[in-house]
Amino acid sequence: MPGGAVPENNGANDTDGHPGQAPGDDRSAAGDHPTHRRDLGAGHPAPEGVGPAAGVGSGASAVGAGSGAAGGAAVGAAAVGRFGATGIRGRVLADGGAPVARAVVTLIDAGGGQLGRTSAEPDGTYLLQPPDRGTYVLVGSAPGHRPQVATVTVDHEPVEQDLVLTAAGGLTGTVHSGGVPVPEALVVATDERGEVTQSTTTEVNGAYQLAALAPGYYTLTVSAPGHQPSAEAVSVSEAAPTHHDVALAPAATVRGTIRDRRGRPLPDAQVTLLDRSGTVVGRHLTGEDGAYAFGDLAAGDYTVVASGYPPVTNPLSVVGQGGDGYDFTLSHEEQPPGA
Repeated sequence: MPGGAVPENNGANDTDGHPGQAPGDDRSAAGDHPTHRRDLGAGHPAPEGVGPAAGVGSGASAVGAGSGAAGGAAVGAAAVGRFGATGIRGRVLADGGAPVARAVVTLIDAGGGQLGRTSAEPDGTYLLQPPDRGTYVLVGSAPGHRPQVATVTVDHEPVEQDLVLTAAGGLTGTVHSGGVPVPEALVVATDERGEVTQSTTTEVNGAYQLAALAPGYYTLTVSAPGHQPSAEAVSVSEAAPTHHDVALAPAATVRGTIRDRRGRPLPDAQVTLLDRSGTVVGRHLTGEDGAYAFGDLAAGDYTVVASGYPPVTNPLSVVGQGGDGYDFTLSHEEQPPGA
């Protein structure tokens, strides 16, 4: 027909077979059938959403309602199927470009809440799915590396965001006592705010490693049974791991025996050890042999108080590993006959 005119409808049936519809009306009868779209010919623009722009006849997958014009672009089937239209993916890499396997990537919202967490694959790739469009924070971390933070904005399409982790200095060393390795020693690093940053225990050879420490200043505390604890200030550099050995002094021990005036061991005598300020360090009740012992003592001045009979106080100074021979003699008070 000339000019692409639409033929008149006689009121009985329109060109789509629906009775009583006016020419050009695409509505389905009674609203219970999908809209039937027609080619209106030259000079008549297609209804909104019809045509190659919407993927009709082009073989492209249609984008769901609400995605908007910008989201109308076809998204790869692999990205949509495995990844989601608003996903975040990328790789976690080291300074030189090598993948950082087992790196942890955390997704945080604008309020600081954790929304997701994943571990990078052996090739460094990771995949996270935010709940909706918006702005998020990614945090990548791995042992021996400084954490990396990135802000990403997710809209209609997947977001690619690589994270590059800088190697942290870390701290290594050996814990020994008199040249002998100390296994199972507890090694704790606290930062300048006093918060524990990382901790570990020494190996059989006394070696320890705190690989996750970022460059900075720390307090290194080391303790082990039978040894006096140690606390030292250390500085971790940005270059190669900092090496710092720790020497523990053996803990001092105070031993002795409580006897009566005849030299016989006294059982059930209570022995109390006080430090220089008068604080109770420990208490011990003697056995049948009258012996007592206090271990894991630091060098310093102490007072031993033995009671259970008229008490006896004996000040002593512990040097080095302490020792034996801190004996006491206690005696019963003479009771009057018939008492």
